[in-house]
Amino acid sequence: MKRIGGLVLVTACMGVLSSCASLQGLSVRSHGDSNGGSHDFSDVRGGGGSVDSGVADATATGKFESSPLRDGVLPPLGGFDRSVPGFRVFDPCTERMRLYVADMGLVATGEAKRESGFRSCRFVFESSEKSIANVTFETRDFSMAEVKDAFPEGRPGAGQYRDTIYFVIDSLIEGATCTGYVETKEGTFSISWTEVSVRYPSVDNCKNVGRIMGSLL
Repeated sequence: MKRIGGLVLVTACMGVLSSCASLQGLSVRSHGDSNGGSHDFSDVRGGGGSVDSGVADATATGKFESSPLRDGVLPPLGGFDRSVPGFRVFDPCTERMRLYVADMGLVATGEAKRESGFRSCRFVFESSEKSIANVTFETRDFSMAEVKDAFPEGRPGAGQYRDTIYFVIDSLIEGATCTGYVETKEGTFSISWTEVSVRYPSVDNCKNVGRIMGSLL
């Protein structure tokens, strides 16, 4: 259990694949069930390696295949001031985003959560091997400094994303969830990937997070 800005934050996976929450400041939200199409991420399941190498691989390699919506999917990177009147966090749960990530095999499930200083939505991904992953997109009004203070065990990305993406691996169910954070002008955006059916979950989950994040930057 962590605290950021006076809020209790829990990094917890409730069940093996059914629910995972990162930076929970308000409540634990469970993932719904949905059936997605069969897809595969090229070179994602390379098999093996340490967590450090997995994080490096996730951010040192190229982005996903080209997409007409690639540019400007996320707000500009940088710090923000949540005390400024009218400040609102970026909403990663728009129809535009859903259509964009659908090309990657991510299928939206459940209702988006929209509260003050918080936006969240969930997706499922089914690989060609029929394994199911739960994926969460969130934006919060916590700064990257607050995230790093709450999760000092996290690791930076590598290559061009070394100073951009910060990875945190869930400790409740070891390796089940990897979350990547980036700070934008409209709040800190995160992607959490939960899957334990792969051979090296920490490595593979971080690779998947890094590749999705790279395609949105």
